[in-house]
Amino acid sequence: MHTTGYAAGSRQGLAARLLFILPCFLLLITQALTASGPALSAWSGGHDVMGSGEARKTWFFAEGCTRMGFEEWVCLFNPNAAEVTATCKYMLGDGQVLARDEVLPPRSRTTVNVRAIIPPDNDISLAVEASQDIVAERPMYFRYHSNVTGGHDVMGAEAPRTEWFFAEGCSRDGFDTWLCLQNPGEEAALYDIYYYCGDGTVQERKDLTLGPHSRFTIPAHEAGLGLGRSNDARGDFSIAVKSVNGVPIVAERPMYFRYHSTFPEWRSVDRDELVRSLGTGEIFNGNTSRRCVALTFDAEQDRAATTAILDALRAYDVHCTFFVLGAFADQYPDLVKRMADEGHEVASHSYDHREFTALSTDWRYSEIVSSEAAISRVTGHPTRPYFRFPYGSRNADALALLNSMGYISVYWNVDPTDYSGIYAGALYSRIMSTVRPGAIVVMHTVNASQKAGALPAIIRDLRASGYEPVTITEALLADD
Repeated sequence: MHTTGYAAGSRQGLAARLLFILPCFLLLITQALTASGPALSAWSGGHDVMGSGEARKTWFFAEGCTRMGFEEWVCLFNPNAAEVTATCKYMLGDGQVLARDEVLPPRSRTTVNVRAIIPPDNDISLAVEASQDIVAERPMYFRYHSNVTGGHDVMGAEAPRTEWFFAEGCSRDGFDTWLCLQNPGEEAALYDIYYYCGDGTVQERKDLTLGPHSRFTIPAHEAGLGLGRSNDARGDFSIAVKSVNGVPIVAERPMYFRYHSTFPEWRSVDRDELVRSLGTGEIFNGNTSRRCVALTFDAEQDRAATTAILDALRAYDVHCTFFVLGAFADQYPDLVKRMADEGHEVASHSYDHREFTALSTDWRYSEIVSSEAAISRVTGHPTRPYFRFPYGSRNADALALLNSMGYISVYWNVDPTDYSGIYAGALYSRIMSTVRPGAIVVMHTVNASQKAGALPAIIRDLRASGYEPVTITEALLADD
């Protein structure tokens, strides 16, 4: 006899994961949706939604976004024989409300391109109030963190409520779970959040406030108001949101994931062709028309610092480019293999960090070839076409030799001098105050406490400012 027992208040196994979850794996989406606005890109994915059993005058959506890489649409169906006016109230995180009337012809479908109405880089909620009963649905299409593409779709809620429940939530590696909260009312809502984990524990976040006419977003996969990363049963959770002062709210839970895959987008790019298309032998920045930032690290020494960097990048699902010394690969093959295995781009920084302007042509050649051999022996991948000169020191002859061997020199335009002994706060400030679209940031595998203290905040606040940390390859890509 086979029996299975579940702990009270816990979320367990596959059966619980399937409760109340919409399947999202069916359709191919490759074109713009309507003529009302251009698509950002051609994305693949799918979504699925249950139909509404009735038309209504009010519809509520807690999730909405006009950040780079997101397209939000609102589909309005008027089944009536007469024209209907629907007022769309867009609620921003700062409490600002932007209202717009949509006139819906009789027996018709109207599509609203939210990006054409709301300024970029905003998280928004939406309340739809119509003069007659209608149906409202909100599809979204996205390129999330540059490497997750697809779409999701939802019917609006009938009304705000004092309690909301979600059976699915995950903070394992590769899964980002967000909780979007909307307060369409006139008073602030006081609410609590409960995370019911697969290990039987319950984590509470109490006495939280959501202002009137506002939207608030909680990354449940991060520590703080969320749970943080867990690759065990604690990382599988259900969520309950409860208003404790009687003010009703709306809750929605989008998730983004790379399920059973750590294959990063940059590996699908023909890097040699990309570099040839640039028509130059050296770069100082990426594509300045995209809000992306290439975080790069020169790996020259220090196991502890390298481990701290890799841990932070993994926790925040970031891929970057490491410029590795061949001698470092020989000394720490496990770390260099981890870089490659976790999806980072591994490029060459010479073999043992000699100043190229002081070397003969033969010596320069040996440094380049020896580094390539040492690194590729560990990773199984070539470092070409990217190379960073030690100290950034090069001359015309050194650059010409490098280019003739199929490499491009990668310089930088943001240097926080992390090797100078500065604290984590200074590293954070120097990067955040100088970063701009297409920036290439140079850092080094030094000072473990500095990196552990600064990198999480740098990644979090770059994203909050509308930037995405990327590899050199992704930074060089043309606009979507």
